[in-house]
Amino acid sequence: NTQDLTQTYDLALAIVLLSNIDARANRRTIRILAGRLLAGQLSSGGWSYSCPKEAAPVSGSRRRRRSLKPGGGDNSNTQFAVLGLWTAARSGVVIDDAMALVVKRFVSSQNEDGGWPYRHPTEQKAEPSRDAMTFAGLFCLTVARATQLKKELQQQQGPRTDEGGQRIDEGKTLMSFPVFAKGLERAGKYVKGGSAARYYLWSVERLGVILGLDHFGDVNWFDKGADLLLKAQGKDGAWKDARGTLAETAFAILFLRKANLGSDITRLLSGDPEKPFQITTQKGKPRFDELLQAIKASKPNDVIRVDSDGPLKMPHVEFTHNLKIQAGFGYTPVFQYDRGVNRLGLPGSPMMDPETRYLLRVSSGTLTLEGLKLEMEPPYGRKVPWSAVRVDGGRLQMLNCTLTEGGGYGMPMIDIRAPSRVLLRNCLIVGGRAAIEVQAKGKQEIELDNSVLFTETGIDIVPPEKKGPEAEISLNLSHSTFQTVKALSIGVRSAKVEVRSEKCAYKTGTMLFAGFSPFEPVGRSFTGSGNLYDVSRWIRAKGTLAMDVPDLDAWGRFWGEKEEDSFSMAIGFRIRRMHGSYVHRVFGEDWNFSEDMNVPSQYADAGAHGSLVGAGQSYSNFRDSFHYTEWLAAAK
Repeated sequence: NTQDLTQTYDLALAIVLLSNIDARANRRTIRILAGRLLAGQLSSGGWSYSCPKEAAPVSGSRRRRRSLKPGGGDNSNTQFAVLGLWTAARSGVVIDDAMALVVKRFVSSQNEDGGWPYRHPTEQKAEPSRDAMTFAGLFCLTVARATQLKKELQQQQGPRTDEGGQRIDEGKTLMSFPVFAKGLERAGKYVKGGSAARYYLWSVERLGVILGLDHFGDVNWFDKGADLLLKAQGKDGAWKDARGTLAETAFAILFLRKANLGSDITRLLSGDPEKPFQITTQKGKPRFDELLQAIKASKPNDVIRVDSDGPLKMPHVEFTHNLKIQAGFGYTPVFQYDRGVNRLGLPGSPMMDPETRYLLRVSSGTLTLEGLKLEMEPPYGRKVPWSAVRVDGGRLQMLNCTLTEGGGYGMPMIDIRAPSRVLLRNCLIVGGRAAIEVQAKGKQEIELDNSVLFTETGIDIVPPEKKGPEAEISLNLSHSTFQTVKALSIGVRSAKVEVRSEKCAYKTGTMLFAGFSPFEPVGRSFTGSGNLYDVSRWIRAKGTLAMDVPDLDAWGRFWGEKEEDSFSMAIGFRIRRMHGSYVHRVFGEDWNFSEDMNVPSQYADAGAHGSLVGAGQSYSNFRDSFHYTEWLAAAK
């Protein structure tokens, strides 16, 4: 019902929701709603409860700008409008002039005690400061400063520096601004007072997270607020006041989750560090110029945070102990293959040295990657047997990573060569002869959840280069999308393969290809439920054109377990892509079902949820949800 929304709270929260669900798909609606917010701004720089249905221009054109209606508005509606407009700015809405008026509003209306009231003061009447409204004022000044800073950085194409050439700390600059500093001092007194009002606590949490502050005054705001909330929670799990439980419970959850609704603001204020690699789990949180330096200095179970978009060069790195590498807040680190040195310290030659033919390699321990974009664009093309990520043991865990190649190198994107466990969640893999290639050897577990594979073969099980223990391979596939020539391939007659597929979408030429004939389900199994199939051939075996499996019913009978709750139909995606058209610039939302697909309601959630797939904003969305806590538990 977005076409009918005119209330300020509704407009702002709809923008936030639609942006988190799928900003690209909802861009037009987001811009319309933002236009209504812009049209509702009053001459005081604030907002009241309602906005005109006729939207104001969102492109920043001065010739089309409407005059502002008189009025004071209130600071509660104003902070929601500011939150909605900042979110909409990510979709190209120009908010510079609106935020300039917001600054004037809060600079001119600050009370003597440093706080702000609910209503904008008039010549006849002024109100006392309120706790939540003081945090609202500080939040609005923060967003306004971030808007101005973003424009300044774009114009000068680099960080601001002082007269001595030193980079300016934008966060400290904001907090030393007299009006802001006075408001912070008042905010600290409110936190020390200890109100348990949920709307107020949410206002505290939002500002504390964006500014990266653990304390207001001398009080740890989260510890105190969490204690107050947990004591006030009802036996039914909810929080309530005279108006009910819905809003109160939502505000309490947002506080406890510490969800950063403005991670890009955090980045603007903190600035890009000169040394982008930081070990956040070590004393002093040391920083390094290069990833290899950080890895060398790391200890088991350390976390390396990458505060840079790059592109960053990665020269065939080997990992041997438990380590996590994650994107910094507001960053999308892009790593590209780069030839480094071999074991002798000499420049590596991929033509001669097999140890330089991968982007990264796991040989032992657990490597966890979060929010990274890995681009494989190596030299020499098909003359070298490349692989993007190689697993020679241990465990590989990837969350919200994008792994691409754009040159048609015919490589396995993830090359598993030894007994190991690989866990992929919210990942996007594009290119290669196979997204995941498994050399059948010993016990190998692969778990794929909410991920997209756009490649020749989705998962390919091949003979090992060296003979090893009998292979036992487990594939657990859930809520994932395969756009492939072959979805699954088994090329080892003796391998035991167990496949469980739940709520996956398969758009493929061949569902299963066997490298031997006859192919029988002996030592192999496929259990499926809730899947969506667009399949040309169900089973092909080497030496035969197609086995006698013409449809979904026959597919179930072949495995001895019919998929009662799966469905076969033509699948279309939002973006049409032909096999072989592999590029680096792709997004998970590209594989959402096309709008003209009439998907039965019980299968609407089959396949990957595109807004949570891949690096960038998708990772930010996931990290700010409760599901991230589940990931941390599963990834231990």
